[in-house]
Amino acid sequence: MVLWHYMPNTLTDISKDFLNKRYVQEGASVKDLALEKHCSSSAISRALRRHGIQARSFSTKGLKPRLGAVLSEETKEKIRQGHLGKKLSPDHRDQVIKTLNHGKGDKNPAWKGGETRTGTGYVLVRQPKHPCALGNGYVPKHRLVVEASLNRPLASTEHVHHINGIKDDNRLENLAVVTPEEHWMIHRGSVEARAKVGLKTRELRKTRFWSTKSKSKH
Repeated sequence: MVLWHYMPNTLTDISKDFLNKRYVQEGASVKDLALEKHCSSSAISRALRRHGIQARSFSTKGLKPRLGAVLSEETKEKIRQGHLGKKLSPDHRDQVIKTLNHGKGDKNPAWKGGETRTGTGYVLVRQPKHPCALGNGYVPKHRLVVEASLNRPLASTEHVHHINGIKDDNRLENLAVVTPEEHWMIHRGSVEARAKVGLKTRELRKTRFWSTKSKSKH
């Protein structure tokens, strides 16, 4: 098992340069930036306003009408007329009843264990009572794996880096706890940081069956 554990020293701010590069130039979403900075989406929104950066407008193009939408009387009448005289098959009727009584969480037939993925590849686990849960009740899985190993919650200034760069590879030996500064240096091309990660990557590859690296003889 390989685990780096660096204690934080300073709390990095959400800088204007960071937002200009990731949000404005690269088009990253507020949700993705919140994951990178281990904060809430509202914190990113506040930072955008603080730095005078115009937030992108939200587009509803292609979205299905939401459940519970307020419909006009004319629309309601059209829907009613469209369903007059229709009879559901027994299977369809059972499915409708099941859907109406679906419940929440693990009582929902569509429940998939509480895991989902972001557009950038991170795995999230639904734990709404976790102190660092995002606004939708989800927590990055890589942080949960490290917390279980350390038997304590991670501080907001402790970042978790995926050594091999695969964001959904949340094996403990592939996760490194680093400070925000070290995480920034790793992804910004620091020679020293990349050398440190390279060493850990080589150690990790030696344990993988597909590795072509020769193992040391004992």
